[in-house]
Amino acid sequence: MTTPPTGPALDALNGLSVGDAYGAQLFVPATAAAHFAARTDPPGPWPWTDDTEMACSVYAAHTERGTIDTFDLTHAFARRHDFDRGYGPAANRMLRLVREGGDAKALAAELFDGQGSYGNGAAMRVAPLGAAYAEDPAAWLAAREPLPGWAFPEPGGVRPAPEREGRLKPMLLPRACPVPDVVWTDEEWQRIRAGLRPREMEDKWVSHTAEGVLRLHRSWTGFEIWSVRVTPVRGGWRPGSALAEAHPDRFRGAADPELLARVLGLAARGYGWRP
Repeated sequence: MTTPPTGPALDALNGLSVGDAYGAQLFVPATAAAHFAARTDPPGPWPWTDDTEMACSVYAAHTERGTIDTFDLTHAFARRHDFDRGYGPAANRMLRLVREGGDAKALAAELFDGQGSYGNGAAMRVAPLGAAYAEDPAAWLAAREPLPGWAFPEPGGVRPAPEREGRLKPMLLPRACPVPDVVWTDEEWQRIRAGLRPREMEDKWVSHTAEGVLRLHRSWTGFEIWSVRVTPVRGGWRPGSALAEAHPDRFRGAADPELLARVLGLAARGYGWRP
């Protein structure tokens, strides 16, 4: 289910942003004393806080993909982090380090003695999803698959549709393989995330990403040939490590680093250019 650009989810986002911005004004003692008991509106403008900023990322992620991919969402939080929006000190530090290339899972595990935050901000940030599925909660539950992600300690992430297609088959004999020394721009990473979808018989590859891993399959057989873990770096994104299919009945060229480099180039450009 993809969130339409208008509808309940956007209404929820608009509503929470107004409530968030209004409530933030009442944290100023003089403003609260002058307007809370009198039930009058504080003077504008009303800046929104980190709750709205992060809810916008949740809404954008679901609108774009119809899923919540914790890797993508985490890095969206980091890219859109604005120190002046009232994030807590721990969140400020963690999001800055993630933006600089830090491991989000490891950084999150360090907070609050490894127990995570018990704050109520998540209830506000998830509101657009609640509104999107309000009429049919089972649609969300039916689409959920367990993900090993820190952002959803219980099964709660949704994998992209191609991974649920029966014709895509995981590797039988994965082996580590070298990755090319390349840095992708944000634009190229967006193309990679969009995935390769064959349009004609000559299009040999299909791909998808989930949780920061790019999976490359042969289009005819559905066999997974490579899985590439992507790492954010200054100035873009790069392949950090990879596994290749080593089973001789699946694909005999997976150990060739030059072929992997060419296929990754295809993923960054899209069809119209072929290795």
